[in-house]
Amino acid sequence: ALDLGTYRFAVVATDRRGHASAVADRTFSVIAVPPPVVEPTPAAAAAAATPLVPIVQPPPSSAAAVVASTAPLKYCVVPLLHGYTLAAAKVRIARANCFVGLITTARGMKSRVGLVSAQGLRPGTVLAAGRRVNVRIGR
Repeated sequence: ALDLGTYRFAVVATDRRGHASAVADRTFSVIAVPPPVVEPTPAAAAAAATPLVPIVQPPPSSAAAVVASTAPLKYCVVPLLHGYTLAAAKVRIARANCFVGLITTARGMKSRVGLVSAQGLRPGTVLAAGRRVNVRIGR
C-alpha cells in the first residue's frame, strides 16, 4: 500500500552486453488513499444478482389493450451467388428471405458453364423480405 507523498518511478533496460539505459523516468504524487475493498456477504451478492422488475398496472377505468409482438422482423439480405450453380443459388436466395427473379444466360469466356456469372443486386444489400434477385448463368 502506498502512503501519501511523492514517488519516483524509473524503468531501466539492459541489453545483451550489460549496458543499462533509462527507458522511462516518472514522478507521481499520491494525494488520497482509496478506501479498502470490502467483499460482499453471500446474502448481499444474491440480492444484487436478483433483477428488480417494476410492476406497473393500468388504472381500472382503462379499457385500452396492449398487444406486443415478439415476431422478428424479416429482411432480405442478398447473398453472394457468383460461382454457385443455379440450384445452389436458389437455396441461398431462399435462406436469405429473398425470391429468385429473372434468370438469364450469358455466353463468353469469362462465364463458366452452369454457374452464376452475375447477380442483379450487390451481395450484403439489406432489403424488405420477398425482394427478387435476378441471376445470370453461364452457357
